[in-house]
Amino acid sequence: MRKRAGVLLFALGAAVLTAAFIRGAQTAADDAAAGQASAEILSQFYVDAAANEERSSALDAPPRAESAAAAEETAEEAAPVCFGALSIPAIGLELPVLQTWTDGNLELAPCRQFGAADTGDLVIAGHNYRSQFYRLRDLSIGDAVTFLDWSGAEHVYAVAKLETIAPDDVAAVQSAAYPLVLYTCTPGAKARVAVYCNYA
Repeated sequence: MRKRAGVLLFALGAAVLTAAFIRGAQTAADDAAAGQASAEILSQFYVDAAANEERSSALDAPPRAESAAAAEETAEEAAPVCFGALSIPAIGLELPVLQTWTDGNLELAPCRQFGAADTGDLVIAGHNYRSQFYRLRDLSIGDAVTFLDWSGAEHVYAVAKLETIAPDDVAAVQSAAYPLVLYTCTPGAKARVAVYCNYA
């Protein structure tokens, strides 16, 4: 009887380890795919921004800045729309930010969840992939964060506060009195890391 119980426990342990290995391999594959997608989206964003600037210069007029709400109305769900680029030198990040938060878009790059840069209430969510927001917890007070919107306007911030919040505490990010909030899940999704930024 003891021998049989031991065999069952060994088999159960092996099954758990195999499942953990498969999950880890899938997460690594998802992370790599997200990194590649982000690089392609960011590259296209810079090409489009340069073309927009060139057209504006040719017309001798400043680029037209459309509001986030108006841009969202024209965004198609089928094609992710990049509306800006996020740069955080302290942790070596330069990422596109997609206009609309969806599960599918979040697999590609961080997404705007609430607000806008020009209204001073932008909230950006990203996966805790190594290619996205995994290192947010490594930021320090005062670290620089820059958001370049698709109209060419550069918004410069500094990290003001880092907090660990409950995974369902939407108000902690949506109603924060900061012009920029970045957040991601902790490993295992038991909590979230939120980074609150003020204008620099």
